[in-house]
Amino acid sequence: MERSFKLPMSTFVGLNEKTLPLKEIIKRLEDAYCRSIGVEFMFINSLEQCNWIRQKFETPGIMAMNQQDKRLLLARLTRSHGFEGFLARKFSSEKRFGLEGCEILIPAMKQVIDRSTSLGVESFVMGMPHRGRLNVLSNVCRKPLEHIFTQFAGLDTGDEGSGDVKYHLGTYQERLNRVTNKNIRLAIVANPSHLEAVDPVVQGKTRAEQFYHGDSEGNKVLSILLHGDAAFSGQGIVYETFHLSELPEYTTHGTIHIVVNNQIGFTTDPRMSRSSPYCTDVARVVNAPIFHVNADDPEAVMHVCNVASDWRHTFHKDVVIDLVCYRRNGHNEIDEPMFTQPLMYNRIRKLKPVLELYAEKLIKEGVVTAEEVKEVKDKYEKILEEAFTSAKSETRVFNKHWIDSPWSGFFEGKDPLKATPTGIHEDTITHICKRFASAPPNASDFVIHRGLQRILSSRMEMIQARTVDWAMGEAVAFGSLLKEGIHVRLSGQDVERGTFSHRHHILHHQKMTNDTPVRR
Repeated sequence: MERSFKLPMSTFVGLNEKTLPLKEIIKRLEDAYCRSIGVEFMFINSLEQCNWIRQKFETPGIMAMNQQDKRLLLARLTRSHGFEGFLARKFSSEKRFGLEGCEILIPAMKQVIDRSTSLGVESFVMGMPHRGRLNVLSNVCRKPLEHIFTQFAGLDTGDEGSGDVKYHLGTYQERLNRVTNKNIRLAIVANPSHLEAVDPVVQGKTRAEQFYHGDSEGNKVLSILLHGDAAFSGQGIVYETFHLSELPEYTTHGTIHIVVNNQIGFTTDPRMSRSSPYCTDVARVVNAPIFHVNADDPEAVMHVCNVASDWRHTFHKDVVIDLVCYRRNGHNEIDEPMFTQPLMYNRIRKLKPVLELYAEKLIKEGVVTAEEVKEVKDKYEKILEEAFTSAKSETRVFNKHWIDSPWSGFFEGKDPLKATPTGIHEDTITHICKRFASAPPNASDFVIHRGLQRILSSRMEMIQARTVDWAMGEAVAFGSLLKEGIHVRLSGQDVERGTFSHRHHILHHQKMTNDTPVRR
């Protein structure tokens, strides 16, 4: 064990280290891979990407945190834990879908946002299931506590809306990120009870925002998706969304996935719920690195969040953070988990909360004192009490406070009774139709399929006869919008030629590859 070995060029070492004793080599590898973090990346077929990940975990001292960051992490954990405890006391008979057992989710999300903001991201589009939604709305998005508490009172909505429960609604906030001192936009997309149904909605919203901000690389707008472990492996829409993640016309240039892995899909033991070893195995289909991390080790979680944010910024590909945690209470706090998991819940009841574990660790290290821990806790408790008191004076709930995409220009300043003319001049229609019926301009050598030549000829005849078919009418609609500078995006089955081969908005050269279509 004391024998020194020459280190290969691929080793990530400290300054001027060329040899190391076997004992030290094993220790460093165990520190990287045998503690609180399990890294899945060897299936990635890029040596550059694999080495990049290795460097983030094997470099000595790379996971160390300074005292200031540790204190910030403790404060964020205190808020996450305190929020759940406050709801439990004030609304003991209400379903809360709380985060107890995975309170680290809030610091984790905030770390991803902080790191990504420092790398240039300005807008975050998030989708999540119901577990932890209220805590995320409060402590990540900073939605006013009064609005959240008022929803518990069962008041009538003050404006028209769905009246959907608070666990399904979203929010939109613009605020200053105090860590990076930059203004950011945060949106949580409304989501029904179908858990992963929100995934493609988030990606579509992100893609649209990237388009309108001219963000062709995804450097300014980032999508974050939260998942439960059972839904991540059990719902096909997750797999479908991954398969869209790198298509040129659909990609959002990398999504950060965070799995709240409490190892129970309502009441199902993992051995009965999936065939693969990990709930995250579905992400391997797109070579996404997967970071499994013990949610009771906050500093390890922070390191994983930093690496995931850096990965997305560097390679613009999806990445998965698997927070291996537990659920302290039943599915909705009223449920009794001992019915189906008696042994697990006997153990869970003996576990200390992560806040208590981390506070003890920092006190032992001399980073904080017990008095400081209590002071931070009491300060947040006071904030919650004041918001709870002021929420009692609210008489109505406005759904606009829960909308994920407020669009002030949609109705404001417009007469609701005025019908704006939507017709277009006949010369414009003729111009659009002629372009739709013509071969690409200035492309005399462009070889068109004979069947399409007949279609183009028949379209010219329709122009002369002043008649239209479905495809021509569609072309006039799209073309007139484009002439007004309005972006038109089609998606679905065979959008180039149309499902029934009627559209043909894109023509392909018959003697060249499909990499060179002509858009008209």
